[in-house]
Amino acid sequence: TATAVSNAHRSLQIFEQLGATREIAQVREIIEQLEQAAQPTPQSLTPARLAGVLVAMTTRVLRGEEQAEQVRATFAQVLVEGGFGAFGQALDAALDRTDGAAAQVLHTIEPLLVEGTASEQADAYAEVGNLAQLLNDVDSEQQALEFAIAALQQAPDEPQTQQNLYHVVRRMAVFHFNRDDFAAALPFLEEAVRLGALLNHPDLEQDRAALEAARRRAANQPDPTLRDLFDAWQRDGRDEEDLAQLLNIVCQLTVAALDGGSLAARSTLNDDIAQLRALRPLPLAGANDFLGVLQTWLRGAPGQTSAINRIRAALPPNFAEALAAMEEILAR
Repeated sequence: TATAVSNAHRSLQIFEQLGATREIAQVREIIEQLEQAAQPTPQSLTPARLAGVLVAMTTRVLRGEEQAEQVRATFAQVLVEGGFGAFGQALDAALDRTDGAAAQVLHTIEPLLVEGTASEQADAYAEVGNLAQLLNDVDSEQQALEFAIAALQQAPDEPQTQQNLYHVVRRMAVFHFNRDDFAAALPFLEEAVRLGALLNHPDLEQDRAALEAARRRAANQPDPTLRDLFDAWQRDGRDEEDLAQLLNIVCQLTVAALDGGSLAARSTLNDDIAQLRALRPLPLAGANDFLGVLQTWLRGAPGQTSAINRIRAALPPNFAEALAAMEEILAR
């Protein structure tokens, strides 16, 4: 347990440096639970809460954040003393990535959650959803997330409940969206937008854009082209924040075009970027030069290294960091 607590503290430091508020709260809770489990009276942890912690530990192993043997040693005694035999076997199977392990975890955790609070149940089921995703068990992932949402809908209507529900609902929306089941994604995206507005969540505009995209695709309507987005931005007053969102889209498209995209796709994107650069002055310092670097990448122009380096050296930090991040993605 001491090893797990130490690792959790290191994770907490990383999340604090990144300012990841939700993850900080989750890791702090896990540390508290692990420290309680290490005390002479681990019965202070309810079976539901402890079950969720153990699934989270298993998930960290699958992500490569913990050593499997260390985790097995950490919770072996707890599983035996707590009467979690079948659940423990399911976790062992998950650690070994055995086929059907996620479904086994989902089945064996249910009796442990019966007397737990709605929040404890939701946390545990959300962790099982993480586990199932890592084990590529789509059916168990969907079922676990549905259980988590149902539990949160029974929890007290408090800000923390709304925050947790937002994250699980958003995950469910992404689950369906990534499978091109846009009709199924719609109600979850609508709920994510509703909750995001209540919480003033920073991803609210992204959620609204995803909702509009899902509505179009569910109705078999075409998505707007990049040039359509540029025209709309110009008509709407050339707002700085909206330009930042456009540039984010351009970056994503550039990475996709450079990472296996066709020459035709690169050429089209290069022409589209030229249209945006023509709308001078762009209301973000360095935006024009930043887009020029992207165009050079897309053209694959030889002999431009020195010129690009001079431009990059003069870019504001946000654009220089964006280029570095794109290069890191492309190098994977």
